[in-house]
Amino acid sequence: ACPAAAVRHCFDETYTCERCCNVKRYGPRGDRDCWRRDLPFELAKRLPSGSAAYPVPEDVIQRIIDATADLGPHAKDVVL
Repeated sequence: ACPAAAVRHCFDETYTCERCCNVKRYGPRGDRDCWRRDLPFELAKRLPSGSAAYPVPEDVIQRIIDATADLGPHAKDVVL
């Protein structure tokens, strides 16, 4: 199931919340392919936890901007 704290704009038909956050199937970090989105592993930033962080995909950024457009012209600054 999708966690209550998940940001729904981060997911789409391919990278669904149910897939990406499936800790039973993929372990505590979920499906790593969801967070990587076909980016090469070399682009990952190593985190102190031992995990990897990848840039937020442009389509996710655009969905968040679109969803917050009614918050005014500075919504992008708040969200990002």
